[in-house]
Amino acid sequence: MSSFFGRYLKVEFPEIGKSYLSDFDKDENGDKAPRIKVDANFQKNAFVQGKVSVYGLNEETRKLLQERAFTVDIYAGWNNTGNSQIISAEKKFFEVVRVGSDIITNIYFLSYGMNKIEPDSVPTSLLSTLISNQASKFNYQVNFDANPLLGVTVSNISLVGNLQERLDKLKTLFDFEYYEQAGQIIIAKEKKSATNVIDIDASDGILSIPAYSDVGQKVNFRIMFNNDLRIGRIFKVTNKYARINIGDTTKSFAGDLIAGSLSNIKDINFRVLDISYSLDTMGDDFNMQIEGIKAW
Repeated sequence: MSSFFGRYLKVEFPEIGKSYLSDFDKDENGDKAPRIKVDANFQKNAFVQGKVSVYGLNEETRKLLQERAFTVDIYAGWNNTGNSQIISAEKKFFEVVRVGSDIITNIYFLSYGMNKIEPDSVPTSLLSTLISNQASKFNYQVNFDANPLLGVTVSNISLVGNLQERLDKLKTLFDFEYYEQAGQIIIAKEKKSATNVIDIDASDGILSIPAYSDVGQKVNFRIMFNNDLRIGRIFKVTNKYARINIGDTTKSFAGDLIAGSLSNIKDINFRVLDISYSLDTMGDDFNMQIEGIKAW
């Protein structure tokens, strides 16, 4: 069973050269803040909005943050499993409030990420180059399995929508398959199953019974903060307990079979569609709400 200890939370403001840490690791650069709290929501295509509250900033730092445009970089994790950057966004609103003896700096941030991608009109290009360029706009790398598209040229193509919609259009026109593997898009001659799927079960700190809806083919659950769960990653809920919504009826199960035509939820690969972070160095354990959709 996995265990988590030593909550780690760090906030950086690169433009003013300041960073604040939640832990007591004296070997790492950065000031210590008595409390840091992050509430943020990630949606598909990397749109993120939220708020970070840092307690105890001095007047000089508060003045710098209020007067300047800056980026908010947030790193989170556990001391025993590591940490990584989870957010990089722009300051949109700033306020300082006093609650009792605490001076709290609230910074509201926003990043449109890949939602700002405009439609593309491509006059002439190698198909492999076009696919690679489109994927990079959505922070994906591409591997060409056996180079099935080598030398194919395209002309006068317009592409709109998210990456899946764009690849689906090209797939229909040029007869290839694609799938995700370990965070990369694989272009192939035939469809293959995703590998390196993240297995999630009770030992990973699931905090709510996963709820799966046959309508929309989505799963929702709350879990301890997990660095591996990011937008677009593929995961599988292997916990044997799940709640299934079929029409207006809710059914619980703790075994292999689900009534009707539904497959067992533990055999379904999901893609992370939405993440809501709740990180508070003086609150409950770091946790996140996950919404996944059946992976394409």
